[in-house]
Amino acid sequence: MFLSAPVYILAILSLATVFLISGLLKLLSPSSTRAGLSALRLPSPFSQPWFAVAWPATEIVLAIALIVCPSPLHLLALAAAAAANIAFLVVIVRASRFAEEIHCHCFGAIDSAPVSAATVLRNASLVVLSAVALLGAPRGSFLGAVSHLGADAALFQLGLFLWAGLAVAVALQSLTPRAPHAPRAAAEASAAELSRHLLRDIFGTEHDVRRFVDAEQSVLFFVSTTCAACRGLTPQIAEWIPQLSARGVRVRLVLDSPPEEAISAFPAFGALLLHDREGRLARELGLSTVPSAVHLGRDGVAGVSTGPAAGSIAIETLVENVLFDATTVPR
Repeated sequence: MFLSAPVYILAILSLATVFLISGLLKLLSPSSTRAGLSALRLPSPFSQPWFAVAWPATEIVLAIALIVCPSPLHLLALAAAAAANIAFLVVIVRASRFAEEIHCHCFGAIDSAPVSAATVLRNASLVVLSAVALLGAPRGSFLGAVSHLGADAALFQLGLFLWAGLAVAVALQSLTPRAPHAPRAAAEASAAELSRHLLRDIFGTEHDVRRFVDAEQSVLFFVSTTCAACRGLTPQIAEWIPQLSARGVRVRLVLDSPPEEAISAFPAFGALLLHDREGRLARELGLSTVPSAVHLGRDGVAGVSTGPAAGSIAIETLVENVLFDATTVPR
């Protein structure tokens, strides 16, 4: 006895909706997608910029194939969906065992939560949904099953309206332009001027963090050589540097290891790498995780102007705030 038609149809519709939304949101936030792929520590070919476009496009094609492929090609679409969801589950289970917090951005920029047991459960549910759809495969293609619904048409229509409403709501949320948030005031403990901290660069020169605001503002990115999310953020940092510089804001990367040891992990930022000995500056700023960022020196004060921000999404928001708020001419 085959799986009931409404269950089969709604299972396929659910899978197609998830693949479609996931693919669209990834394409709408390519920087988050690249950061997520890098943070997941996938093999090199799957961490390249081309894959950050190819994979979301594949998800969209797969969503369409689940709906429109005729028999027996619908079996290939169902099998591909099941294989993709099993692969996702393996990757997420593996990422959940990493020592540091991982952000997969499985649904683009709006998916800012770190990988957790809930993420594993979500992906396991998609595997189960794929299995349910495969059980109903003998009924034929999605469109064929819909055309033979008969008395069950009302149940299908209800499910269709529910999923269509969800898809539209998510699409509208993701397509709505995000206005920069009003820059968040620094915490009271950080609003005062910073203590003297000497940070050593790769040339051996020591810099007093209080001098970073003598002539211009600064954004400090706190990263680590052992942090996959930090490496995933580096392409965005490279894009932000000229934008911030044009507004009189300098960028520096602060690490808990000497720059000469960190240069292999961050080769594009050699002169910008600074060593925070024993993490003293990070402790004063109340930073307990990487990547993190702070904005120093607005209004010429040698203290925290915006932040701290922890995690790639919060850091992206901080930078948007700084770009929105900063003057176009260096002070």
